[in-house]
Amino acid sequence: MSEPSTAVIHFYRASSAHADVWRQRLDITTNWAIVTNAAVLSFSLSNPQTPHFVLLTVLFIDVFFLIMESRRYQVYNMWHHRVRVLQQYVFAEALSGHQCENNEAIDANLTELADHLGDSTPRISLLNAVGFRIRRNYFYILLFTVGSWLVKLHIHPEAPGSFLEAIARAQAGPFSGPIIFSGVMMLLFSALALAISAPSDSLVDWTLRPSPLQRALPHNWFKKRQEGGSAE
Repeated sequence: MSEPSTAVIHFYRASSAHADVWRQRLDITTNWAIVTNAAVLSFSLSNPQTPHFVLLTVLFIDVFFLIMESRRYQVYNMWHHRVRVLQQYVFAEALSGHQCENNEAIDANLTELADHLGDSTPRISLLNAVGFRIRRNYFYILLFTVGSWLVKLHIHPEAPGSFLEAIARAQAGPFSGPIIFSGVMMLLFSALALAISAPSDSLVDWTLRPSPLQRALPHNWFKKRQEGGSAE
C-alpha cells in the first residue's frame, strides 16, 4: 500500500483515540490503589488501637483494582495492537516512499486486522493480563501493603520479643496468626508466579515475547515438557 485511503486514516485516528482513552483508564485504577494504600496506612500506623487486619482488607481492595485494571488492559491491548499494525504496515511504507519487500507479511497482518474488526475478543487472556499488570505495577503495591502490615505487627502495641510473637499477633477472629501469615505469603508468591509467567510486550518488533520465566529457563525446556506430555 503506497498511500493510505481516507477510511484508513480516519480509522487510525479513531483507534489512536480509543487506545489513549483506555491507557488513561489504566492510570486511574493504579492511582486509586496507591491513594487507598496511603490513606489506610496513615490511619492504621498512627493509632496503636487500630487492628492490624485493617491493612489486610487493603490487600483485597488491591486485588479488586488489579482485576479491574487487567480487564481494562485487555481492551487497551486490542486497540494498541491495531494502532501498531497500521503504523508498521501502512504508514511506515507511505512515509518512506519505498515499496516494502515483504508483501506477504503486510497482507497477512492487515488481513488479520480486518478479520478482527468484527470480533472484540481480547488478544491476551485475563490471566496473562493480570500477570502483566502485576509485573508492571501491582507487585510493588502488594509488597508495600504486606510490608506495612508486618511493620504494624512489629510496632503495635510494642516491639515483640521474638519473630514468633509477632506472627502470633496476626490472629484475626477464629484464624490463628500463623494461618493468616501463611495466607498472606501465599498471596504474595502467587502474584509473583503470575508476574513471571505472563508474556512480555516487545517494543522492538511489537510482538509478544516469552515470559520472564520462559526466558530464564533453558530454551528447549518447555518443548521437552510438551513432548513428554504428548508421549504419555
